[in-house]
Amino acid sequence: METVRRERLANGLVLEFHDVSNRYFGDYHRLHIEMQCRMALDKSFTPLASLSGEIIDQARCLFGDFLEIRRELTRMGVCGAELDRTRSRMIEDFMSTSGSYMSREEFPIRLVQRRLEQARKKKRFTPGVL
Repeated sequence: METVRRERLANGLVLEFHDVSNRYFGDYHRLHIEMQCRMALDKSFTPLASLSGEIIDQARCLFGDFLEIRRELTRMGVCGAELDRTRSRMIEDFMSTSGSYMSREEFPIRLVQRRLEQARKKKRFTPGVL
């Protein structure tokens, strides 16, 4: 898995784009890029400083030391000569839409809160813990 780009957002999150593409017929490729973002669940990570220690502890208990976001970007039938340009355009499109949302100052806090809420709904933990 080759890291093709790394973007540091204004809120401190780092997005990594990994190319896991493959050729499927002749000179046609399935262009497949995985975006990964690992956010440390630690009060020393400035965007999470306003969260209570209890919420951070609950998140660490459920998710470990990091909360991870993954997105897959795929385009079929890309000819070999267009791979680099298409890959760059796919990443740019992602950054202009999802990247701008993810770079908001409140995004890390909302992500932790949303994931905890999803865990509550799934009843992954005993009642009364959260």
